Amino acid sequence: MKKQLWFTIIVAGIAAQVLAACAGAAPAPAAAVPAAAPGSAATTTGKFTYLCATGTFAEAIKKAYIEPFQQKTGIQVTCDERDPTAEMVKGAVDTQNYAFDATLAFSGIPKADWPKYFEKLDFSVINRDEIDPAWVTDYWVVSDIAAQVVAYNLDATKGVKPTGVADLFDLNKIPGKRCLEDNYATAYAWALMADGVTPDKLTPYDVPRAQKKLATIKDKIIWFTTGTQIQELLASGECPIGITWNGRARAAAEQGNKVEVLWNPQILTYDRTAILKGSPNKDAAMQFLGFMTGKDIAGDLTKYVPYVPANKYAVIDPATKDWAPRLDQPAFIPDYDYWDSTFKEMDAGFQAFKTQ
Repeated sequence: MKKQLWFTIIVAGIAAQVLAACAGAAPAPAAAVPAAAPGSAATTTGKFTYLCATGTFAEAIKKAYIEPFQQKTGIQVTCDERDPTAEMVKGAVDTQNYAFDATLAFSGIPKADWPKYFEKLDFSVINRDEIDPAWVTDYWVVSDIAAQVVAYNLDATKGVKPTGVADLFDLNKIPGKRCLEDNYATAYAWALMADGVTPDKLTPYDVPRAQKKLATIKDKIIWFTTGTQIQELLASGECPIGITWNGRARAAAEQGNKVEVLWNPQILTYDRTAILKGSPNKDAAMQFLGFMTGKDIAGDLTKYVPYVPANKYAVIDPATKDWAPRLDQPAFIPDYDYWDSTFKEMDAGFQAFKTQ
């Protein structure tokens, strides 16, 4: 799909929702879960484990989706509080050692491998008609849409406010450490935007140019790997300025820290929930996906974090507005097929760059 089309689809979908707002060992197989109407949840016995990230985001997932789902269905859901990686997903399926049955994300598994690692979704349980086509495939469905942004702690910057992404690389204007995600996909994008590349011209990445820009601050970079880590680094001021997700910035600010963000530019990202191929608890997990993406429930996530759901009819909490992705500002809309298909080669080069 052309990047411009991705941009149009995603912005249109989020815009409609925001406007509405302003208005280990393999577990024993679970009992079979009876089919339910799309978006609803059948009452049954069963269990499954959801790899659902960490910190405030995991807590939001529990409150918005897991707890009400358990109350409604009797299915027991364990929230595995680790940040998902492709290696974790592949390892579970390849060894048939299902420490978890469904994952919130899986960056790095290309489209050609989806049938190998993921179960096909059951659209008699998941209401596909309520979800924009850009946010659902036969193998995954988007659970939330976020913005990755430049954030800064005013106490740590001594009151100096950055005016653009170039200031992330300006050690004279804002001295101190820089926090960047330990991920070539976002690190290269931010470096290139700071070097003057517009969001619509980022991919395919000019890797030498991106690495040259990163090299200017390399000895100051703290490479974070989890949302909880970057939230703490910004809140403490250990990183006066860095990259984070809009929800993590909000959480840090609500803890009483003087954390603010720049909305120009942004990287709009989304989590793709999938069920692991061969999971012994796939039926229970499928019911959960239908429940959390249904129009009556999907918007409840915004009561806790400002991440927009994919269901176009979901009701968004008005408090989300100030911290939700800004649609009037430039944004990089990732081509996940590009990210996933280049992961092995690009990540190897990125890791080598970091150690040089």
